[in-house]
Amino acid sequence: DNIDKINYYIVITDPFDPIAVGFATRGAKKYYCANETVEKILLKAGIEKKRIKIQNYPVDPKYYDTTKTREHILEELKFNSEKKIILINSGSQGIYYYFEILKKIVNDFPNFQIIFLCGKNSTLYKQSRKYIEKHNYINRVKVFSFIEEVQNYIYISDLVITKPGANSFYETLALEKPILIDALNGLLFQESGVVEYIKKYHVGEIFTDINDLSTVLCTMIDNKEYSQTIKKMNLSNGSLKIVKDIINERSKWYREEKNMTIRFYSEESVPVEMHWARIVQKLQLLTIEERLEKIQEAGNNTFLLYNKDIYLDMLTDSGVNAMSDEMQAAMFVADDSYAGSSTY
Repeated sequence: DNIDKINYYIVITDPFDPIAVGFATRGAKKYYCANETVEKILLKAGIEKKRIKIQNYPVDPKYYDTTKTREHILEELKFNSEKKIILINSGSQGIYYYFEILKKIVNDFPNFQIIFLCGKNSTLYKQSRKYIEKHNYINRVKVFSFIEEVQNYIYISDLVITKPGANSFYETLALEKPILIDALNGLLFQESGVVEYIKKYHVGEIFTDINDLSTVLCTMIDNKEYSQTIKKMNLSNGSLKIVKDIINERSKWYREEKNMTIRFYSEESVPVEMHWARIVQKLQLLTIEERLEKIQEAGNNTFLLYNKDIYLDMLTDSGVNAMSDEMQAAMFVADDSYAGSSTY
């Protein structure tokens, strides 16, 4: 019976048209989407405009903060900084036919350096490693199984070949790299809109036939327009902004629900604390010279400082909070026996 009282939020992770049907379900407090294209779909489904908020696509923050420099990564891979680098991402589960994509590029582009990600597909990994070692490509082709720090390899690449999933798509855009989308086996319902997206924003290309792969790659590899277009899009990370917005929404609702705001005649609302402080303790604030002296006497060890010399304790969470009137009253009727205490 209380299901209608539950406040929930929907973060739409399909940035293309169409989107998965469930995202347009009515009843959410707010709907977060990546662009106006998705907003139109929601409006058409009967979602109120005031409940829709366009926010950049939520991407893992690590894709906006690489952990190593380009020089460091190249040195680890023993790659030549003057040669092009192609990253082939077969997905977290590792798509089998990406082995054919690997062979095609290795043979057609002998001067390219290649990073091949096999995901969790151990068979694909072993097969690819065996092929590379057999043909002595080990110096220019690096094969990896599932890795966490994929952002470092995207960062040093000149172009990324990947599946059309929204996460892979936006993770690549976050690092401002051109995308060559694999559509060899067609596209899923919610991925089909990637075709129109790429035409509209010119961030990459799509190949549907492996025989066309090399031709498309040749036209892209030295074309700087892709990267320039992506930079102009200014695709900042939406994940933290979405979380903060939801927290602010919930905090506002909680204050209003618990009458924790005062509304003035001007309609301005001010949050207030819903309690009185009944017990106070006198503090002293030492001078800066005295504080420095106490720190030096404690050997710069905060655990050796005396509480009487502390103005604001941010070290411990034990016994430093104010007590309520009910807590104080309960102390007078507490059972202080050591064992079998009823108040333990």
